[in-house]
Amino acid sequence: MQGLVGHLTGVEEDVHRCLSGDPAVANADHVASTAPAAARQAGRDPALTVQDWRRAADRTLALSGAGDLDSVVAVHGVRLPVRDLLVARAFELWTHDNDIRTAVALPPSVPGAATLRPMTMLAAALLPFGAALLGLDQHVSLRLVLTGPGGGTWDVLLGMPSSDPVPIAVTADVVGFCRLFANPIAPAGEPTASAVTVETSASRSAQGAGLDRGWPPAAAGRGAAA
Repeated sequence: MQGLVGHLTGVEEDVHRCLSGDPAVANADHVASTAPAAARQAGRDPALTVQDWRRAADRTLALSGAGDLDSVVAVHGVRLPVRDLLVARAFELWTHDNDIRTAVALPPSVPGAATLRPMTMLAAALLPFGAALLGLDQHVSLRLVLTGPGGGTWDVLLGMPSSDPVPIAVTADVVGFCRLFANPIAPAGEPTASAVTVETSASRSAQGAGLDRGWPPAAAGRGAAA
């Protein structure tokens, strides 16, 4: 667990470097690059580990706040605007927060609506990139409805353009969808899509669109709720 917090500190340190214009972290491996920071925590007082992470997170906020939130940066193989990078950091921190809570038998945390809203907006904007990564060759007109505080409705075109896209509606609890998006593959290697309901006239259309599988964020784009 202490090593996990060290990993998160290492991620923030790489974010500092990317925000400072260091090209060396643009294609660095997310895990390998942070391994030294994780290893440094061995045998330390846990309170010092937490202090290191807190300082690193505060520095991320200070550096990003001092610059242009719409400028595009590159870190760990991803290029995206700074504002989206901060949302991506929220996804990872939330995921690992719940990893730690699970390890110590605490209930999972749920972000407030003000935090969930930018998370859902980024996730919706990234769906076309995820579909492309999955090799979707069918044109899909997706209506995504996320219910609950912080949710909304998005109309998104996925796959290869055509004159006759397959209409698909996906309805999900906003928290369940964000959990699926942040951590699409369960520890056993099986997709965790139980929180999502797909409605379509042909079930194979949903499968062809990759909507019954998860995908990780790969690149950022802007999207708007309907």
